[in-house]
Amino acid sequence: MRFSRSLRHRGQPAHDAAAGLQDQDRGDIVAIDVPNRRIEVKVPDEELAGRRAVWQPPKPRLGRGYGWMFTEHILRSNEGCDMDFLQTQFGERAGEPDIF
Repeated sequence: MRFSRSLRHRGQPAHDAAAGLQDQDRGDIVAIDVPNRRIEVKVPDEELAGRRAVWQPPKPRLGRGYGWMFTEHILRSNEGCDMDFLQTQFGERAGEPDIF
């Protein structure tokens, strides 16, 4: 999980770290162990299991436009935060057009 830093010096999950945060509630204690690269939620496993059992994914807010395109096609930060359809690793290049 990556964190970006807010103005109040609290950790805020970065866009690509949001997956898996549905188990957490506001006010949960989170232990961050930097040397061992671990983040642990200090909530009993039974409580987390109960939260997972009742959690329902939210309905998509955007059905079209740039916001929808962003949520569907943005790459993770370690991959460059670009749109996946702009990558050039697949297929042959079209080459330069003939100019007459």
